[in-house]
Amino acid sequence: MVLFNQLTVHLNAAKAIFDATTDSASGADNVAATAIAGLTGATVQALLEALKVKLDTDVGTLTAADAALTASIAAVVLGQIPDDSLTDAKLSTAAGAILNVVATHTSDTADMKFLAFRGVRYIG
Repeated sequence: MVLFNQLTVHLNAAKAIFDATTDSASGADNVAATAIAGLTGATVQALLEALKVKLDTDVGTLTAADAALTASIAAVVLGQIPDDSLTDAKLSTAAGAILNVVATHTSDTADMKFLAFRGVRYIG
């Protein structure tokens, strides 16, 4: 029974160490950790603090990259063509294509107005 009581005392002491939240004496300060490339520290707490410093330092870079990515995504049109986004340069000039048809129709309309003004019936 004495051994059990001694074991209980030591386990409770270990639990108190791991439950501690005091700066520089917390549970994470008492847990060893293997090295992580790009971070310094040999305990869980030291690695967490190094990670926070790295994130705080790199957040400006991430924000700029995020802004560029967001702008690129916003410029992409998915499955639809926004109003006023097509120009003549984007349309085909082949016979029967919309640019050709519209140009011909516009020309016909001008001819019809001219002939109608002259009193001639136009059959296009």
